[in-house]
Amino acid sequence: MLEILKQQIMNDNRHSFIYGYDKEERKNFLKELEQEYPLQKDCNKPIAVYLEEIGFPKEKITNRLYPQQQMVGISSEYLALSIADTILNKTMEVMPQDELEEKCKPLLERLNRRQLNLGVAPIQTTEELELLIKKSKEKYLDYYQESIQNKDAKFRIQDVPIPFLSLDFFISSMKKAINYSSSFKIIIDRQKSLALSSYQAINFLIGRRNNTNISLKVATSPTTWETYSDANGQAIEYLHDYEVVEFDDSYRQYIKRQKERYRIFNED
Repeated sequence: MLEILKQQIMNDNRHSFIYGYDKEERKNFLKELEQEYPLQKDCNKPIAVYLEEIGFPKEKITNRLYPQQQMVGISSEYLALSIADTILNKTMEVMPQDELEEKCKPLLERLNRRQLNLGVAPIQTTEELELLIKKSKEKYLDYYQESIQNKDAKFRIQDVPIPFLSLDFFISSMKKAINYSSSFKIIIDRQKSLALSSYQAINFLIGRRNNTNISLKVATSPTTWETYSDANGQAIEYLHDYEVVEFDDSYRQYIKRQKERYRIFNED
């Protein structure tokens, strides 16, 4: 049964919600999926990439001027950087450094020309790129954590080395580097509550339905994914934007309860 489930997830290029109770069994299954479908050179089967950092943690907001709309954009950039960081790190593990540097020249040239902040030295190596990605993530996370409490928190975009990453071009460059033609299956495993803006950022990527380079596999309990809308209030829809994969009976139980509530409401 689990083998069939793995094939269902990995052979489908569409975005998916993998519904299962928030337990270790689900996490272990997804980690095993990554091990069985690893990132490697000249790969002719799907590649799974498990994200350890998927968004900002949910925390109590005491700042009445919390910049919710701005934070959605920041959460989207943080998510893009997390995906890029993970894929780059795994690529560096499987490729000789000299070969990777040669393959990544067009990527570094584009970043240096268009996407670095003023004052940031041109990136010479993939190791330097990895450090700047991590620093950019830290700056975004620091601002989120400050802004939830401090109404005087100021976001300085010039402090972020790579403020706007072109994720599509980045992923295309990594695919060329390892000679891989399909989409990366990006596993987003919701184990803890996220900030609303992080849910919205993930939903926005799903709603784009651009799965040429990445296919999001979002694992969550049906009751703990807090919103299916993006920052614009646009809701993502089952079948139209994503598929559903049932890891256990949690989704069926959820639908059963919803139908019962609907019946009781109509009777009243």
